[in-house]
Amino acid sequence: MENTKSSYPWRYTKIGGVTRVSIETGDDIAHLPELDQKQWTVLSCPTTGLEIDSETLKMLDTDGDGVPDYMDNCSETPKNVAVDSLGCPKDSDGDGVADYMDKCPQLAGDSTGNGCPEIKEKDKQVLKKSFTGIVFQVSKSVIKPSSYPTLNEIAKVMKE
Repeated sequence: MENTKSSYPWRYTKIGGVTRVSIETGDDIAHLPELDQKQWTVLSCPTTGLEIDSETLKMLDTDGDGVPDYMDNCSETPKNVAVDSLGCPKDSDGDGVADYMDKCPQLAGDSTGNGCPEIKEKDKQVLKKSFTGIVFQVSKSVIKPSSYPTLNEIAKVMKE
């Protein structure tokens, strides 16, 4: 490596796989102002194989989701919320409502239904009918056959 800003004969050494400027004498120190700053910075900072203590890592991930701030697209994720590789809360059903706020995380819905699918008006009527349309035999837990059509309607709605 050659320094174009200085005629000083800089020496380099490899330490831990990283090439660095070798500072061994008072003369080296005296000529530091002449050293190209790009070489000083780049050569003295390794970029791979770094070991970073847990306290420093906490400072690099301010919301504590495991995604460093420089890669985190959602840097204010609440604590203990599962996130994707970009640091955003997971949305398993892809409906735009994060799983931690989604009452139906496996069914696509919308924000007005807290992430649950909207129940159609006709289905609401079938379910409402079930409160009065199911008849049991007196003093027994046996449903009367006259209630079977209502039960079939309810089962159809539930399958949808």
